[in-house]
Amino acid sequence: MKEHHRGVKTALVTGAGRRLGRHIAKGLAKHGYGIIIHYSESEKGAVSLADEVRRNGGFAELVKADLSNLEEVERLAEEAVRKGGGIDLLVNNAGVFREGSAQTVTAETWEFTLAVNLRAPFFLARAMAEHMVARGGGRIVNIASLGGLQPWADHAAYSISKAGIVMATKILAKAYAPTVTVNAIAPGVILMEDENPSVRHVPSEKIPLKRYGMADEILEAVLFLADAANYTTGHILPVDGGRTLSTDAS
Repeated sequence: MKEHHRGVKTALVTGAGRRLGRHIAKGLAKHGYGIIIHYSESEKGAVSLADEVRRNGGFAELVKADLSNLEEVERLAEEAVRKGGGIDLLVNNAGVFREGSAQTVTAETWEFTLAVNLRAPFFLARAMAEHMVARGGGRIVNIASLGGLQPWADHAAYSISKAGIVMATKILAKAYAPTVTVNAIAPGVILMEDENPSVRHVPSEKIPLKRYGMADEILEAVLFLADAANYTTGHILPVDGGRTLSTDAS
């Protein structure tokens, strides 16, 4: 990938103020990337991450944006390019996970979920891809979900939005080849350090590898698609311990 004027590659990570997004952004910084940290409500985590990256000699800038608002998404794209001096890698990580079955999901949950989980990453990816084409290359990694490959009945809007990301990844990959690669990761159950113990997960015994995933395993997949996968585009990489092998989506 082309390097900007600071001599390092720069990544924009959405939802980087907390949980998986923060872990991905921190890991990319440790691997030499400058980081544009997007956040919406997690300002404290975003600021502390930027401070940590800078203390370690890295480059980090912050951009706040509400991904449910398309104008804010467009502004995020513009500010990320300006603050980063160019973007080499986009990691579309931000998302919402609201409950609601086909019978109970509300219109508000539907509209908000699809706005944040599908509309925002699609239009942000398109803007970044256009920028990357003009610069001579770049990579986009979308964080989809096993819920986009299997029907998660209690999270209908979420599952549908992530299925949309799967197809958006393929559409964008075809549209912006050969200059930009676009791939997605479909995590299964990934345990985070701040995991709420009340959250119900599929029993680990139902997963072929008999355990839940760790955030580092998603980071490794991001780094593979960002740095090593030179002949891969439009691919959906499940990181789920083999759970896609099961016909039981629960």
